[in-house]
Amino acid sequence: MPRPKRLLFAVRRYPVVLAPLMLLIALLAWSVASPVGASPDEDFHLASIWCGQGEREGLCQPGASTDERAVPAPVAGGICYALESSLSAECNEEHLDEPVDRLSSTPRGNFTGIYPAGFFWVNSFLVGDDVERSVVAMRALNALLAVWVLTALYALLPAHRRGAVSLSVAITMVPLGAFLVASINPSGWAVFAALIVFAGLSGFFETEGRRRYALGAVTLVGAFMGTGSRADSAAYVVVAALAATFLQWWRPGRVRWRDLVAPALVLLMAAAFFFGSRQSGALSSGNTISAAMEDPTEETPGKLGLGYLLWDNAMNIPSIWAGAFGAWDLGWFDTEMPAFVWVGSLLVFGSVVFAALPRLTKSYGLVLVGILALLWLLPMILLFRSNAIVGASVQPRYMLPLIALLAVVALWRSSSARLLAPVQTLLVVMTLAVANSFAMHNNIRRYVTGDDVTGFNLDAMPEWWWDSPVSPMLVWVIGSAAFAAFLLAATSRPGTSERTADGEVPRTQIPVRESAAAG
Repeated sequence: MPRPKRLLFAVRRYPVVLAPLMLLIALLAWSVASPVGASPDEDFHLASIWCGQGEREGLCQPGASTDERAVPAPVAGGICYALESSLSAECNEEHLDEPVDRLSSTPRGNFTGIYPAGFFWVNSFLVGDDVERSVVAMRALNALLAVWVLTALYALLPAHRRGAVSLSVAITMVPLGAFLVASINPSGWAVFAALIVFAGLSGFFETEGRRRYALGAVTLVGAFMGTGSRADSAAYVVVAALAATFLQWWRPGRVRWRDLVAPALVLLMAAAFFFGSRQSGALSSGNTISAAMEDPTEETPGKLGLGYLLWDNAMNIPSIWAGAFGAWDLGWFDTEMPAFVWVGSLLVFGSVVFAALPRLTKSYGLVLVGILALLWLLPMILLFRSNAIVGASVQPRYMLPLIALLAVVALWRSSSARLLAPVQTLLVVMTLAVANSFAMHNNIRRYVTGDDVTGFNLDAMPEWWWDSPVSPMLVWVIGSAAFAAFLLAATSRPGTSERTADGEVPRTQIPVRESAAAG
């Protein structure tokens, strides 16, 4: 067994290898930390995935009306434990055991083009006879895709830019990001899409040769993930592309006209997906689509006063941001997070971004202010047009992509310097590692027994768990340890040698355009 010091050295010496591996293991642990149906609107998304390639015999057939489809019985229908935090996932087992060859008509699905089709189409390739195995495979695929794109981005960027990506991902992952990325919710693709587009395009502008074209390809993959998942994410991808282009265009000579081909392709892709889905109309009218929360029998609240709407929402918009760090419950808003999770994660995010502010130029500061204004004004406008206050319509997962974009823009110029002292880095790693561990433990507990049962041992008298020899406690331990190792690798400091561990030359020797390197 390797000594702890040797293991720590290995993690910090080879971050480009160990960081993605540890992140993937941590996300795979999150992918089995909840049952089928646990993510928001998952019954809607399950049927949408089964119909992701259109009508197919035995998988997706015409339903009782033009707006319905007939899908396997375990896929159709509600989630019995949703919104009932004291219920374990055991109540859903009987539903999942129904024969897959018996089809049931349901209106709950992307049958009228509410969402962009990309996410559902990709995941539909993993549809099988066993719904549980299919869902786990899809969650694993989405986790692998996110890690692969982020790893490719990290490896292709100039060495002095890599820290901005790894640190931004680390400080925005817990807990909502990890939960969504390792799920079959389209928001999982959207979490880091804007971040990938900004960093990929910025690297594209700064580099030359084959690396430059590879970064362009990675950018387009990230753009597809964002635009093919949600219409609001397509809008965020546009913001990221415009921000990257603006920052490179700030000084004469930074960008040639032919360089605009890459951002133009991103914008065209975003426009196609945005205007091709009904979500774009919902966004313009102020009604953000959340299929899970729509209840035709629920009475519409009375018209709220203009002054009350503006004042109350202006004061409470930051609670939506805090929700991305665990202040709002996970799942169907029925999985409460310990206070340490959101306090610790939010404190780390604020501290790291604040520490990066002195290194920003006026142009970067202007972009940062613009993103912050969007984070405040966009929910305000949507809530106003929906005649709603904070807590309805706009959810933290809608804002998380902008929060991740804010982080990478703030850190973009400071990654080459020692942003945090060793003690500060250690505190960041410890805080996020503990927050992730607490979040995963509570998440598993909620589904294994319901939150009316407490205690440390997740293996004690479980009411639900996968048909697997791997126990809940083992999943929690492996996931917690892997995420801690990822954080150590993500916050590692590059050496001072002529070449880094993966053969990358230091900043002064990077083959980039001189005008771009200056920024």
